[in-house]
Formats: sequence, structure tokens, C-alpha cells
Amino acid sequence: MAERMRTFVQIKNNCLGIILAGGQSSRMGCDKAYVKLHNKTFYFHMEKLLLDVQLSSICISGKPLGEKSVEDVISNLGPLSGIYSVANSEIAKQYQYLLIVPIDMPLLNVSVIETLLSNINGNDAICYQDHYLPLLIKKDSSFMKQLQWFMYQPSYSLSIKNFLNCLSTKYIKIAQDQQPCFKNINTIDDLKYVTQTMRLEQ
Repeated sequence: MAERMRTFVQIKNNCLGIILAGGQSSRMGCDKAYVKLHNKTFYFHMEKLLLDVQLSSICISGKPLGEKSVEDVISNLGPLSGIYSVANSEIAKQYQYLLIVPIDMPLLNVSVIETLLSNINGNDAICYQDHYLPLLIKKDSSFMKQLQWFMYQPSYSLSIKNFLNCLSTKYIKIAQDQQPCFKNINTIDDLKYVTQTMRLEQ
């Protein structure tokens, strides 16, 4: 137990938190980073989550927000382009791990993230079954070479799912009580549903 806790702390101390926000938000009809849930923007919720986890540092990909931001090197290629851009940036150079969350999962909680940090063990990456975000990746030379190669494949194959198939990836089952945390809020109807559901549960 003590060794596992030391490893957990070491990963947190060497981990860069990344908020992916480079999408076009076409289904929402406006930039999701600025959409509000309980009077707080999605960006606020995601940044607070990573602050609460107490990672070494946080940056945002695809938007000029916060103290640290990285524009996509290759535009319009989805979330993997954001990961690629940050992984190759000066901001990420000193970190051994990347913890990646999307801008549109404001219900994620600390427990969900800490489960990833506690269970990567000797794997290249770890995420939840049927959900490729949030995602924890070990940023070593092997990962960087694989990512560089993968980004120059045909654009139709550039998904996080396909990339994780090239790595030693661990998939964790989602606990029943954590299922609602993984709700992507992509549309106004999604936002209304989440807001109404949370009011009923209060």
C-alpha cells in the first residue's frame, strides 16, 4: 500500500493536465468552453477538477485560455491533434505523464481521475471501458515516436481509439455510481437534461 501511494504521488508530481478544447462545437452551436453549467463555464469546471486533483501543472489545448495554452499544430483533426500539439510543446517537455480530459465532461470528479493515476502500473496508457477520455498516458520516447508516426496516417484513422490500439492500454470498468460522470454535453438538449436531472437529485 505504501509503495502504491508513493507511485501515485510521483505520477501526480510529474503529470501535466490537459483540457482538450479545440473542437468546433458545431452541435452545441457555440463554443463549449464558454457554455455554463450552474453559472460556471465548462472551462471553469474542468480546470477546477484538475486543480483539485493537484497535478503539477495544467494547460488547455486549442483555445487561448488560462495561463498556459497550446494551439493545434494541425487543425481540424480531432482530439488527437490536440494531444499531439501539447505533447510536442515546451510546456510538456518536463513531464513524464499526460492526463487528458475533454472540455465537455463537466460532471467528472476527482475519484474518476485518481483511479486512473493509481492504476496505470506498467502500461503506456489507461482509460475507462467504452470511454477514451479521460485518459492518462506515459509520455516516454516510445510514445512520442508512435504518436509522431500515427499523425501522418490517413485522416480517417486519426482517432484516440485507434491510437490506443497501438499502445499497451489498460481499460478500467466504470463503477455503476460513476456512470453519470461520463456524460458528454454536446448539445443544448444535453445541457438541459443534465441540469434538470441534477435539480431532481438535489
